Amino acid sequence: MNRPARKPSLQTQLKEASRTAILDAASDVFTLRGRDAKMSEIAERAGVATGTLYNYFKSKEHVFDALAQRGKEEFKESLQRSRLAARPLERLTQIVTSAFTFLDERGALFAVHVERESSRIVWLSRPAAKEPVRELIYQLTREAIREGQEAGLIRQDAPLDLLVHSLLAFMEGAIATWLLGGRREALSPQAEVVVRLFIQGAHK
Repeated sequence: MNRPARKPSLQTQLKEASRTAILDAASDVFTLRGRDAKMSEIAERAGVATGTLYNYFKSKEHVFDALAQRGKEEFKESLQRSRLAARPLERLTQIVTSAFTFLDERGALFAVHVERESSRIVWLSRPAAKEPVRELIYQLTREAIREGQEAGLIRQDAPLDLLVHSLLAFMEGAIATWLLGGRREALSPQAEVVVRLFIQGAHK
């Protein structure tokens, strides 16, 4: 008989709750201050002493890394829900919409991430093996495009991987335009435009 999993100790639960509260506070501070955020500001927002904050994270960069990792997990969950769309073209639109909506909701944090990445905003087409989020986007779009080809909805005279990278390039273009424009307008409404451009091409 399998024994029930042991519940985390009260101390472990309290520590995890404190860590979550610190990351929530850090998200607010980075959103307001960008890379100028300070550990003391994060501690104040979280309602803890600066020394206590250093018990959880060695530096501001470590705090942001933890925030980025949490964001990636949330992003992956959002993308997975796009599989609920049965039709390939609807699924493609849902994938792009999910990605763009997620970035809309976390625009300031994403801008900090881009700045940390040496302002390189072309990221979806990088090798996916070392980045689970890019790998998931690649897999989901590839799956939907392949099914679209099989259903006669997407042209079959171009290699599948070329089509996948073409769609990712359209997404990157929309993200780049949004970032360079100061994120003044929502990105998510561009999802249908991106998919339509991919499916129909630029001609009228």
